[in-house]
Amino acid sequence: MARPLRASPGLLVALLVTAGCLGGAAAGETLVFGNSSRAWVELVSWRPRAYVLHGFLSDEECDHLVKAAEPSLARSLVVAANGTGVLDSVRTSSGTFLPKGQDSIVARVESRVSAATHLPVSHAENLQVLRYELGQQYRAHWDTIEVAADLQKTRMYQNQRTLTLLMYLTDVEEGGETSFPAGRWLDAAAQLQPPYTECGSKGVAVKPRKGDALLFHSLHIDGKRKDAFSYHAGCPVVRGVKYSATSWAHVEPFLAGGVAATATPQASSVCRDNNDSCRHWASIGECEKNPVYMKSNCRLSCKVCRVCQPGDVLCERENARSPLRQQGAAAGGGSGGASGGTTQSPGPRTLRSIEQPGGAPEAMALPGRCSSTMKGGMDAGNPRRPQSSPLIRAGLLALATLLGYLVVTGGQGSPAGGGRPWTLRVSITGDALASDAAAAATVAQPDEAYTKGLYSVDTEQQQQQQQQQQQVDDLSQPLASPATYQEAVAACADQPDLACLSAASKLPLEKGQFRFPHAFIVGYQKCATTSMFATLIHHPQVLSAKIKEPEFFTDGCNLDPLACPADKQREYVLETMKLGEYISSGGTKAAIEGSTHYGRNGDRLAAGLAEVFPHLKIIISLREPISRALSMQAHMADVHEEGCLANAEADIAECALQEMPDYFPQLLAWLDAFPAKQIMLLQYENITQRDQMEDVVADVKTFLGLDPSVGRSDIRRANTREQHLEAKGQLAKGEKAGGWRMKRKQYERLLAAARPDAQRVAELAELHGLIPSRKEWMQAWEAVWQETLAGCDAATGGCYVVPNSPLRT
Repeated sequence: MARPLRASPGLLVALLVTAGCLGGAAAGETLVFGNSSRAWVELVSWRPRAYVLHGFLSDEECDHLVKAAEPSLARSLVVAANGTGVLDSVRTSSGTFLPKGQDSIVARVESRVSAATHLPVSHAENLQVLRYELGQQYRAHWDTIEVAADLQKTRMYQNQRTLTLLMYLTDVEEGGETSFPAGRWLDAAAQLQPPYTECGSKGVAVKPRKGDALLFHSLHIDGKRKDAFSYHAGCPVVRGVKYSATSWAHVEPFLAGGVAATATPQASSVCRDNNDSCRHWASIGECEKNPVYMKSNCRLSCKVCRVCQPGDVLCERENARSPLRQQGAAAGGGSGGASGGTTQSPGPRTLRSIEQPGGAPEAMALPGRCSSTMKGGMDAGNPRRPQSSPLIRAGLLALATLLGYLVVTGGQGSPAGGGRPWTLRVSITGDALASDAAAAATVAQPDEAYTKGLYSVDTEQQQQQQQQQQQVDDLSQPLASPATYQEAVAACADQPDLACLSAASKLPLEKGQFRFPHAFIVGYQKCATTSMFATLIHHPQVLSAKIKEPEFFTDGCNLDPLACPADKQREYVLETMKLGEYISSGGTKAAIEGSTHYGRNGDRLAAGLAEVFPHLKIIISLREPISRALSMQAHMADVHEEGCLANAEADIAECALQEMPDYFPQLLAWLDAFPAKQIMLLQYENITQRDQMEDVVADVKTFLGLDPSVGRSDIRRANTREQHLEAKGQLAKGEKAGGWRMKRKQYERLLAAARPDAQRVAELAELHGLIPSRKEWMQAWEAVWQETLAGCDAATGGCYVVPNSPLRT
């Protein structure tokens, strides 16, 4: 695997310290890997945010977790829509949960996970140990809790899993990768590193290695929105046996049953201290001065529990209840010490505010307003240090890591290939951390000339950056005075830019009005988008763009809506999208455009588009991928006389493979940027069937908020191959365009490339409620594939691939 960013645990500690300083993390934090001989941190992806912690566990720790789990392993469950665990074929492993702190090694691993995630132990579920034998897998899923709509206001759902730390307890001979099908490698070359199984060959994949750990985030940095790119799978084991241990961390402290703890961390039957300094703090009176923190994290030293003899269930139950009983006493607050501070009981979604004790352990001074130390337990923290939300600290950790990455631009050797060792110093507010083994990373030191070229910024680039920052600032500015949406949009006629429209979109609409613009048909090409657009523009409530496909955000903005040139914004808003006509209608016209390049660039465009126009409705039409690819190549040859098929000797199958779409990562990007209720997914095979057309058109009108009883109810042929060939005199009127010939083996090769992506699309769409059934979706495409294969000549092996619809677009 390529190593885009290589860092020692010391650098991770430095980054944790940075995040702690900024976010109020407690002193006394440490991260010591189990296998120091190969301990380093690898940043592999920003989509999702994912890191590999090499050497996280020692061999002995791995073996112990396997041995502890073996006696109670049972078939793994998945969380059903009602929140209960059920058996499902998507997950075929065996697993068990280990009680928190059940022994010293489990407790040590839990503390190390806490230090790595920068979240207290109380936010984590019990460790789950899993065993995958030959062929067993966990199909693609999210780790966030997905429940039925009527349960989404429950605390179980709202206290979401925010990140996952997956520890590999054994080596696997082949297979067993953790795969993110829509992930994006930080270093694209890493995707080419062999060997991965078919399951791990797309997106980002991490091969299991004993002692390594994979840390990835399931929520965005705001702690609310699911990161759709965290969609991942445990690939089938091909050879060997895979053992892993998973720790899921939640937004809030986590109690049994999935609910959030409102005041104290999870109670444990094990009587222990979570910080090496607890005994000292207790001796200077901190148990009475700061009871909320101390009686939860220094229970042994504060004598709120007792050490139980093996098998003493009553003692264990008493220990589990004791911290909860302290809550009432702590809720009233305690008198401060010399500093005169007060401890308050936190609310359901806040953490306590606690002062720093006078006897805090000796700390390594950092510039600014906080200090840190390389000793102590992460989850314990400092009992009197003001604390911010652990989720914010986790987000700041990610930002600190990004800062480190921007400073590093790492690799394995110098860019010139010299391979000499590189060093790094991380500077915080003007001071530098020591570049020794404890607080430095081993990265590349580029040549001086390369460094100057890398970090030099020309005047034009500075101007672009300033313009983009101004766009961001404009988008965040509230309107100067309260106004209706229509008044605000009318003011944009004098300032026709995206920032003005975006600011206006924050105001409420009146009944019968649409926001401007209202909807985009984003693709794909040759999926009946032109036919659908031609049908919609005849609706009296629709205001069509000047041209169907302006491609403004791809061509005019270079896929960055926050950096569009001002003159192009003006042209798009006033002329292309006809702002004046919209204002004249009183907002009763729905402005629509249909740029199909948007759809295939969702991974680069969707997030920025959602930031500018969060209200947009998105229509995506998908077609059986082989037919779509051939139809697109034929369109390029017939209309533009370019592309693969413009060459009479071209290999038809190779041409199709070049144009074969990867629908899944793009659909995932749109779902990551916009709520599912603002996205409509259409299947070309349904749009173009005469007996289904009327229903499809009515559904589209309803989705857009249009009156379904007026306007056209069918879909007219537009932009078809026959129309283009007739116009060129190459096809008689009414004659049908032909298909394409290829060998059966060639078609089967295309099918092998198309089917996995199609299946992921169907699963994703069903999960988000975009389609009623993945089975029905796949049946439509399987029918096309099977019809083609059935028509192949048995003697010659030749197949005739025909357009798969009466509309033949």
